[in-house]
Amino acid sequence: MLAQSALNFKNLFTLLKEINPLNYTEITVPWEPVFADWWMGEFYDMWMDIPYEDDMEEYKEFPENFGSSLVGIRYLTVEIMHSF
Repeated sequence: MLAQSALNFKNLFTLLKEINPLNYTEITVPWEPVFADWWMGEFYDMWMDIPYEDDMEEYKEFPENFGSSLVGIRYLTVEIMHSF
């Protein structure tokens, strides 16, 4: 059964043109007056019901309370994949 599954999986790769794995991780962005203040202000304007100024002091002191994520897509061609 396992061998058959492995064969089916290998056959699937012969049909693929490229693979784009998604990498995701949670991060903490420390407060700093230029980028973080600008980014959080824009984020709050777009997505939050309260102004950023209401949370700014807490963000400065405890940035770990304001989770963020980093997402990236890595491009792999089939030729590169088959070289592994």
